[in-house]
Amino acid sequence: MEYSIKKTVLLAEDDEDAREIARVILELYGYEVIEAVDGVSLLHKSMEVNPDIVILDLSLTPGGGIQLMLQLRKNVVFSTVPVLAYTAMSSIDDMEMLKREGFDGVIPKPCKPEEIVDTVRKFVG
Repeated sequence: MEYSIKKTVLLAEDDEDAREIARVILELYGYEVIEAVDGVSLLHKSMEVNPDIVILDLSLTPGGGIQLMLQLRKNVVFSTVPVLAYTAMSSIDDMEMLKREGFDGVIPKPCKPEEIVDTVRKFVG
């Protein structure tokens, strides 16, 4: 019998509907999803959970997604954990800027179910 270990996604999104949609999609594909509703809960949960990947809404408060990602990166554990920007800023220039800032990838909003799953799979299987 084959067992697979669920990959854990830390999903930080302040919009309840967007968070719910992303959570349901990811869970349907076998991921365990831990939710954070703001920057404070993101930072607390990042210490409690050992996520395989983080999906971070750029407009998350306090601080904004870029500053929160930089705070995560200060922790040695998160130097190797992929952090994806979850944003409506999805032009090629925006995506390149976000990668230069330190994000590993971008999930555009609104996202199609296959986009979020394909992007997460690209980083954690």
